[in-house]
Amino acid sequence: MAGHKNWKTLLNEMAPERRERLENEARQDKANLLLAELRKLEGLTQVELAAKLGIRQSAVSQLEQQDD
Repeated sequence: MAGHKNWKTLLNEMAPERRERLENEARQDKANLLLAELRKLEGLTQVELAAKLGIRQSAVSQLEQQDD
């Protein structure tokens, strides 16, 4: 893929203001995702997420159901 740059390279070449704007937009997009979608994007099960958060799996399930 001659002439193509990876995302990290492109970010490093951007003006700081543009990079900050893109990073803010990405954070906002992530905040708008539902908990279950975020968990799945990270490749975690409810049990794994619960362990990371120090809560029970059933609590993760309840939180995800609140998003519906």
